Amino acid sequence: MPAGFRLYGKSFILYGFLIVFIGILYAGAPAEAAVKRFDKDLLKLISEFIKDREAAFRGAEAKPRAEAEKDYTAIASEIDTLYLGEVVKISTFGTGAKARNVLTHFLYLAFEAQRRKHELIPVPEKLVAGQPFLQELIVKGICYTRGETYPKKMKDLLAVNLGGLALMRLHLDSWDEKHRKSFDSTYPLDSQ
Repeated sequence: MPAGFRLYGKSFILYGFLIVFIGILYAGAPAEAAVKRFDKDLLKLISEFIKDREAAFRGAEAKPRAEAEKDYTAIASEIDTLYLGEVVKISTFGTGAKARNVLTHFLYLAFEAQRRKHELIPVPEKLVAGQPFLQELIVKGICYTRGETYPKKMKDLLAVNLGGLALMRLHLDSWDEKHRKSFDSTYPLDSQ
């Protein structure tokens, strides 16, 4: 045994505490701070927007178009403010599944509004390009449109909006590498 090191006494205990403390700092802190949850109040606001735009698209009573465009801008701005540069994980079950459905539906309606010549700021493809969790929903998302019983895949919803896909391709260089590859395999160029 080296001189000054004993299996008992103050130095052994201090070394033990020091090693455990460094281990906790190294392993625990970054993982907890890196992942953000999606804001429930923002989800409620998005749900109200969805109900209104669904009503407008089927010809029922809804907010005027200019007001809906302002609502979209406010929602997009809030998403950018809260989540730009953050890692956002939305689970595929429980309340996370509802959040995924609501956000996917929001994106679908944004692309549908754009197709109908609404002036959306920022344009939906630019909003998606800045948020990896939205990129994932473009590739893997599902939602219930027009109150239907069965969910529809975003892949099928965007297949009829070739202009939206082409515009998204313009911003693919700013997408997350993993989602960019998924986008290319889900929406191959030869299908457009």
